[in-house]
Amino acid sequence: MALLLGAGVFIHFKEGVPESLPDHLAVMSETVADWTPDQLRCGDLDGESSPCEIGAHKASVEFVVWGDSHAQATFEALEQAAHHSDTKGLFLSRGACPPLPGFQPEGGGFVLGCPAFNEYAMQTINRLQPRSVILIARWVAYRYPHSQKTSAATAEDAMLALVHTLQESGIRVAIMDEVPYSAYCIPSTFGTGI
Repeated sequence: MALLLGAGVFIHFKEGVPESLPDHLAVMSETVADWTPDQLRCGDLDGESSPCEIGAHKASVEFVVWGDSHAQATFEALEQAAHHSDTKGLFLSRGACPPLPGFQPEGGGFVLGCPAFNEYAMQTINRLQPRSVILIARWVAYRYPHSQKTSAATAEDAMLALVHTLQESGIRVAIMDEVPYSAYCIPSTFGTGI
């Protein structure tokens, strides 16, 4: 019995036994949390640091990506797409800060400085007047927060107002939906099934 208890404690503190994974799955598990230097540099702006330019080296910015950490996760793909299509973009992201000016869940819940960052993003967009703005966030966290009592209509109203404001300025708006939300940790669940 003590041997089983000892083995269980060992596996728990090691967070599993990755040595038991086949090589191709072990490689995938090691890269899950990897962020490139550009993702780190561009992924948590404070409104005072310079936003990151992505894509082609041109004079004018054609699109702006604005979002939370889910935007940061798309950085590499958007960077490559912008280079491939010979367009220049600006990347504005801040973790736990949805691109919804004026939206604040009851009881807080955002990273410090989120309202100021969103104001900075709007000023930047108004100054540059890009053709398009791409909004990316973990929308479910703001519509159905786990720990705050927040009106879903508040987030929806903020999004509708933002889209209306941008479109009135002649800016096209794209909203990237998130991947399906899971109530449990998929890698852990997958790992326990091996």
